[in-house]
Amino acid sequence: MSHDSAFGLQSPAVVRPCPCSFELNDLSSVDLHIQPLLQQKADKPFCETKGHVQESRPPSYPSIDSVLETLQLEIGRHNETRLILQTSRKTNFQLEQLLFQERSFNHSLRVRVQEAEMKMIAAEGKLQANEHRNLHNVCIAVLRPIPKVLISL
Repeated sequence: MSHDSAFGLQSPAVVRPCPCSFELNDLSSVDLHIQPLLQQKADKPFCETKGHVQESRPPSYPSIDSVLETLQLEIGRHNETRLILQTSRKTNFQLEQLLFQERSFNHSLRVRVQEAEMKMIAAEGKLQANEHRNLHNVCIAVLRPIPKVLISL
């Protein structure tokens, strides 16, 4: 092999044939086998998706795009479900707090009602005692003899 010093390339006149080269008959037989395969490839349509060129698949196999789309839909549903569950948990927590506040209020109200009933009973007892004492005072006053000073007037 000789080099052309101006371009650093090998001269084509000096290139030796490859020891594994085919004869003309071999090339035509290989061409006969490859040509139908190349024609089949050329007949298949190509699909361009997201900047990538893909050979279309037979309809029996799902395409990667449809699998990804289905996966994205499922992820979306999953995220919606998670969001609903989180909202539901927050709502349940708030309802539990309200229920606790209601129970506390009801308990406080019951205690106040009991205190009011106790005060009412005590007031009724005092009232009865005062009525009894006043009745007793009236009876004593009525049954007491009239003083002589009042009789002379």
